[in-house]
Amino acid sequence: MQHSDSLLLTRIIGLPSVAPTSYCDLTEADFVRLFPLSIKNKVPVLFLEKALEQSPNSEFLTKTYQVYLQKVTSAKNLIKQVVEVLDRAQLDYAIFKTIKPFPAFGADVDVILFNRRDFYRACHSLSIHGYRLEGHGAFSATFLNVDSQMNVDLHLQIAVSRLVYMDVQLLREHVIKINFEGVLVPVLDNPASLVTDATHSIYKEQLLTLSDFYCVMSEVVGKNCRQVEFILDLANKTHSSLAAKSVLVLADRLVRNAFDRTVSEVAEAVELIQVNRVEKIVIDSLVTRLTQEYALPYGYPPLAVAAFFASKISNDPTMRATLGGQVLETVTNLPYLWENIRLHMKGEAS
Repeated sequence: MQHSDSLLLTRIIGLPSVAPTSYCDLTEADFVRLFPLSIKNKVPVLFLEKALEQSPNSEFLTKTYQVYLQKVTSAKNLIKQVVEVLDRAQLDYAIFKTIKPFPAFGADVDVILFNRRDFYRACHSLSIHGYRLEGHGAFSATFLNVDSQMNVDLHLQIAVSRLVYMDVQLLREHVIKINFEGVLVPVLDNPASLVTDATHSIYKEQLLTLSDFYCVMSEVVGKNCRQVEFILDLANKTHSSLAAKSVLVLADRLVRNAFDRTVSEVAEAVELIQVNRVEKIVIDSLVTRLTQEYALPYGYPPLAVAAFFASKISNDPTMRATLGGQVLETVTNLPYLWENIRLHMKGEAS
C-alpha cells in the first residue's frame, strides 16, 4: 500500500511545468487516505490543490485546504516579522530552508548568522520583541513565537549535533535578496539552496521527502548548462559532491519511476558530478532500493548514512576539524555560548 500510495501521490501532484495525471476513478476517500502521506512528505498544500482540481465538491478537502492555507499565511507573516526584527538590528544573515518554490509551511524559520556577534544580537533582538528562548545547541538557539506557535532557529553553523557539515562563509557569497510578499528577504541563491537542501536531507534528516524532490526540481529545471555548472562547482567547494549527486540521482529515479520519462537538466547534472568507485557503489545501492520499493519519505539506509559521513569527514576539513574538537567544544564553548545568550537577552552583556 505504501508503495502504490507513494506513486499515486507523486503522480497526482505531477512535475513542474507538466500537467498532473488526472484520475477519474479516484474517490474522495482515496484523497483522504493519501492526505496523511502528503503531510509526511511535507507537501499537504500542494497535494490539496491538485486533489481539489479532481474532487472540487469534497467538503473535507475544501475545509482542510482552507486550514492549511491559513497556516501558510501565518508562516509567511512570521518570516516577514523575523526579517523586520533582524533588519532593524542591521545584522548579517540569511533565511534558508524556509521559503519553498511552492505553497508550504514548516515548524520553524531557519536563519544563518554569519558571525558570533550578530548571532548574540539576534538573540537579544528576538527576546525584546517577545520571542521566548526554548533551547540551544552547540551552534544554535531556538526561539518560540507565541502567537504563531512556530519556532525561529538561529544558526552560527549548519551542523548535525556538533558536526559542522557546511561552511557558512562559503554560503555567505551566495546570499541574494528576493521580494517576498512585498518584503526584501536575504536568502541563498539556487546553487546554495540545492546544496544545503541535499546535505540537510542526508546528514540531518536522513530522509528524502517529496518536498525535497520538488525543491531540487525547481532549482535545476529550466537552468542552462552554465547555471548547472555553478551548482556543481559549489558542491565541490563545500565537499558535498556525494550528497548532491545522490539527491540528484534519486530525483532522476523518482521521475523515471513515477512518470516514465527523464528531465534533461537533472540527467545532465547527474552525469557531470564525479564520484569515486566506493561512492558510486553507495549511490547505486540507493537507486536499487528506491526502484524495488518506491516508498516516500525515503529513509537512507544506515550503512549508506555511515558511508556519507565517512566520505564527508575524509574530504571536508570543516567537518574533520569539528569531529576532533567536539569534546572541547562541549566542555568549554557551549556553556560560554549559553551564558552569553542569557546575558544578551537581559541586555547585560558588554
